[in-house]
Amino acid sequence: MSNPENTETWAWYGSNWLPVPLNTSPPGRFDAAMAGSLDGRTILLFGGSGRELLGDTWVFTNTWVQSTPAQAPPPRTGASLSPDPTSNSLLLFGGTDGSGHQLGDTWAWNPF
Repeated sequence: MSNPENTETWAWYGSNWLPVPLNTSPPGRFDAAMAGSLDGRTILLFGGSGRELLGDTWVFTNTWVQSTPAQAPPPRTGASLSPDPTSNSLLLFGGTDGSGHQLGDTWAWNPF
């Protein structure tokens, strides 16, 4: 079972997982959308659920930084996030809103 209180970040080092010590981390959550750039240098985290439905955006390069874009998707859980090499962006699709309605919208986060 997921623990929304857990704010740890772990990294895969080819043969094992190791914790990454950080000063700032996103709030703990589950059912968030997360994907990395094709070059593996940037990770994007969006939404999910913890104590409440979340609609925040976090970017990880060597540390987590919260991003506040002018336009952003509404809060949701269970969305899909995937890199799109043709537009040099990450595409967020679907998920479930706070009322339990399935969403069918697509959002682009770019550029990398």
